[in-house]
Amino acid sequence: MLGERHPDTLVAEGNLAVAYVRAGHVDGLATLDEEYRVRALELGPDDPRALSAQEALATAHRLREGTDEAIRLGEEVVAARERVLGTAHVDTLVSRLGLGLSCAQARAVPQALTILSAALEDAEAAHGPLHRHTIELRAALACCRVLNGELRVAAAEYDRAIVDATESLGADHTDTVALRESARSSTLRGEGVQAVS
Repeated sequence: MLGERHPDTLVAEGNLAVAYVRAGHVDGLATLDEEYRVRALELGPDDPRALSAQEALATAHRLREGTDEAIRLGEEVVAARERVLGTAHVDTLVSRLGLGLSCAQARAVPQALTILSAALEDAEAAHGPLHRHTIELRAALACCRVLNGELRVAAAEYDRAIVDATESLGADHTDTVALRESARSSTLRGEGVQAVS
């Protein structure tokens, strides 16, 4: 009805590509990559829908432990979103969080700490401490502090994230509960865990 290159068709194809990846389909990653390339070509590389596809591709690589590609794509999408949307836009913060997690996964912990610390500062200034993205960034930063051996500082960051999540979401919300469990297991074992999402 709309044609192969209509923006709504491209969005539907992108959703299908993400579903392929989540289902572990053998062609999932290639389909997602193709969807990103088509959006960038048809809509322009800085179009929010193209950047969303690039973010999804970076995330898929990170979740499949393709950290080099996840970092490369993450750096590209962060730079584009900062240029187009600003450093504190929620989409930009999502990309900065993803890039930080990719760096941590690649054991580039100092780089992850730098990225996440700056993103947390911007998120807190723009959206306040109780915003979901601020809490997620704080939890991810705590995770990286654990990886860096800073257990005392990590525990304080986790405590602050838990207090803020409790106030924002409620003590029994699944994200708050998951954050408490992550904090407990992470600081007890001295291992990093991913932030709740």
